[in-house]
Amino acid sequence: KIKKFYEGKGYNNAVVDYRTEELSPEQSVLVFQIIEYHTMKIKKIELPGAKKIKAKNIKKVLETREKSILSFITNAGTFKEEALKVDCDRIRAYYYDYGYLDVKVGEPEVKHDEKWFYITIPIEEGEQYRLSEVKLGGDLIETKVPLEKQIKVTKGEVFSRQKIQTDITALTEAYGEYGYAFVDITPLTKINADNKTVELTYDIAKGDKVYFEKIKITGNTKTRDKVIRRELRIQEEELYNNKKLKRSRERVNNLGYFEEVKVNTKKGSAPNKMEVEVNVKEKPTGMISAGAGYSSVDNMVGIFQISQRNFLGKGLQAVLMAQLGGNSRYRLALTQPYLFDKDISAGFDIFRMDIEYEDFDSENQGLGLNFGFLPFGKDREEYNLSFQYKYSSVDISNLDRYATYDDEGNITKYVYNVDRDIYEAEQKSPIKVSSIISTLSRDTIDDRFYPMRGSINSLSLELAGLSGEKFAKAIIDSRWYFPFKWGTAFMTRGSVGYVRGYGGDEVPVFERFFLGGLDSLRGFKYRSVGPRGAGETEPVEHINGIPVYLSGDAVVGGDKMALCNFEYLFPLIKAAKIRGLVFFDLGSSWGGPAADSSFDLRKSTGFGIRWNSPFGPLRVEWGLNLSPKHDEKRSQFEFSAGAGF
Repeated sequence: KIKKFYEGKGYNNAVVDYRTEELSPEQSVLVFQIIEYHTMKIKKIELPGAKKIKAKNIKKVLETREKSILSFITNAGTFKEEALKVDCDRIRAYYYDYGYLDVKVGEPEVKHDEKWFYITIPIEEGEQYRLSEVKLGGDLIETKVPLEKQIKVTKGEVFSRQKIQTDITALTEAYGEYGYAFVDITPLTKINADNKTVELTYDIAKGDKVYFEKIKITGNTKTRDKVIRRELRIQEEELYNNKKLKRSRERVNNLGYFEEVKVNTKKGSAPNKMEVEVNVKEKPTGMISAGAGYSSVDNMVGIFQISQRNFLGKGLQAVLMAQLGGNSRYRLALTQPYLFDKDISAGFDIFRMDIEYEDFDSENQGLGLNFGFLPFGKDREEYNLSFQYKYSSVDISNLDRYATYDDEGNITKYVYNVDRDIYEAEQKSPIKVSSIISTLSRDTIDDRFYPMRGSINSLSLELAGLSGEKFAKAIIDSRWYFPFKWGTAFMTRGSVGYVRGYGGDEVPVFERFFLGGLDSLRGFKYRSVGPRGAGETEPVEHINGIPVYLSGDAVVGGDKMALCNFEYLFPLIKAAKIRGLVFFDLGSSWGGPAADSSFDLRKSTGFGIRWNSPFGPLRVEWGLNLSPKHDEKRSQFEFSAGAGF
């Protein structure tokens, strides 16, 4: 064992010996004598005979690797006899995936000097085989998608064991949706060595239909059983369905109450019965915190928050938050996701937000009442229809201004760096908005906190005018995730919006569309992209006899918006679920009352890091403005940490 240990560390020349020393007639000491010498590494791996498949591609599937500059990290170059034997099987399997069914992998030859190993693995490739026929046999059933269309291998293509395994998995899942939990699918091959073809038959033995017998919930020390059970899409005595079983685990995991969710199955009291155990590991879902946070919008802020995403273990979501700083925010909210134990959500939200923009300050306070349900029932649970009544009172104040003076130090005029639209909004403040918002959404994301596949799509319609301002707004948003190799994924998002006043009212400036910022067009300052206002050549009023002018130098927003985000997400630290990303954004806000409201497509690119930490979501992103204007920065660094609102 000592010799094997040293060989595993690269000390293949190590000498291990032992002796015994007698201490007394009843006792002896066992002494191991070890001479380590120096480490030995693999200098060269040769694959003579590898012609139709490149040797460098074959080496990528081997555990045995040549020494490289990264060997101190990867341990590449260490010789292990057992690994070399397994590598011969890996080479055969790799050739089988490319149709070389007659491949022969010879016995590896290992040579060495005092420092290096030299390995030779002879290969006889043979000829490539193709599929002459692909068919199904055995117990066939009718499915939503015909079984033949679920097979990806086709007649005439190169034989691939890997593709065949993919087909078997797809067929197994197809049968699993109809209760056949123990379906057995065997690929039968008839090899014709003369013309190098293979007849392939998927022989299917479906077995008996299986029913769920008992569903046990374990590990939940705080969360009530019913909170977990209502997320399950399987029931006791119901026909087995692997798709519903998988979705059940996803839904329980997406609650965010548990560090780990495992769904284990085992045979029940009869061959056609199955028991299910949903094992969870609780994690803290409440937070009482007092501290500091930072974002590129709010800067440094003090935060006091009491929140509980699983209040009383009943799944209630409660938040009491106070954020003090440049932009003060307060919030009291409570949501019941299953009102009366039905698929109906209801809640309220009381808020106040004080935001300091570059050109003016905004104080927004109000309340929201929410109600939602599944419009198409549990069979189409990915759809949700919600309604919200929102009342807000917005006070615009502290417009950005400066004064000019004559030679004697008297003020000659005041200049506000806004247009007439924002100036009149201050005069009208507070501005009341009472609206109804309806949202139809579809959510198929696999993991809300670490998405890899699926999409979130929504259509939102808002009608304001119950009292106060009158306008109508529509927003369509669609976000898709596509898994790729090596645990990476692509994300693409598209969003469009339109808003219009009615009844003689203009759209309030704070209800228009602005781009720029961490959740919008990165690489640009928050709310900095959109039509700009126009100045006034004549004074708009006089203050104590002093004329007041408007420069129009402010972004006033547009009544139309289009935005696209593209991201490539990759793991940085898998265990901690820390991700890196590179992105490309483009978008525009246009239309509305501004002097120049033409369509102007803006673009940016950059990179960042994301982590759903125990203290809240963490985002660090740097964006590069690809076409900066005279008053814009070339790049923008954005950071957000702490409790979000």
